Amino acid sequence: MSNDVVDFIGAFPSPILTFGHDYYDKFRDDLIEYCYELKAKDSGVKKSNNGGWQSDAMMIDERFAKHIFKTAADTLDLYLHEDYTCSIGNLWVNINPPGATNDRHTHPGADLAAIFYVKVPDGDAGDLEIENPNHFAQFNLLEFMDPKLKEKAKASHSLWFSPIEGSTVIMPSNLLHRVMTNNTNEDRISIAWNMKIVDRE
Repeated sequence: MSNDVVDFIGAFPSPILTFGHDYYDKFRDDLIEYCYELKAKDSGVKKSNNGGWQSDAMMIDERFAKHIFKTAADTLDLYLHEDYTCSIGNLWVNINPPGATNDRHTHPGADLAAIFYVKVPDGDAGDLEIENPNHFAQFNLLEFMDPKLKEKAKASHSLWFSPIEGSTVIMPSNLLHRVMTNNTNEDRISIAWNMKIVDRE
């Protein structure tokens, strides 16, 4: 059978959005300073973080929230049905010094999980790994699939995202993910939060 008559369908995708912020340079330095001020006031919590500092659930100062969340909301509006939007749930700040990581985890109770990269040092600052939820159920298929089809379907064990300063990643909250080791000599800072899809009023 000729390959050109075979229709390959990448079914049941996990939608992941990545996008930048047009004017992050206008508030970057102030946001970094703000994150360090939070760390100086609080010992933080131990959740997925290994060697890094993670704030307790909070809401960030409106000076920054209005920019970060508006960009995320405007982007999501392009993908959600017009009758729905997203509400912001709990939020936290991560500061990963050299050698720090974040263990595999999910975000139960939310529809979407988001990460905004506040400060990303040059070099290997720790990629975000998002695991394929079908990996165990389809192990042999994923292992032995033709490489071209694997690339077309994003049908690998994991997807890897190198952090880009001033950018956001949004993914379904059930996807297992982790942050790899910060192998630079500086801190890597991010802000993460949960979202629920709600009726637009």
